[in-house]
Amino acid sequence: EQILDRNILIIQIINDKSYINKIKMSKLFTNSLKSLINNYNSNIFLVGKDGRIKKMYDDYFSFKEIFNDIDSMPMRKKEIIKNGKLNKWKKLLLL
Repeated sequence: EQILDRNILIIQIINDKSYINKIKMSKLFTNSLKSLINNYNSNIFLVGKDGRIKKMYDDYFSFKEIFNDIDSMPMRKKEIIKNGKLNKWKKLLLL
């Protein structure tokens, strides 16, 4: 539920093929993705809706850490407030 609530897509590269939520992507997409991440020594990336890498994680990450990072982003804070997921006092703290 927390993954769906945050609109997270799981993107994988396996044997020179890429998948988004287990759906195979085109070779062009795969090559673009590989060129984006090739310069980094990480396997797990948080990519914003703008297509930029926001943070990298090592292999021993926790979803709680990723959720906290996402929830600290300005766009996510606005989504939380818009969807009424916080009470009035927490809304004031986010702004």
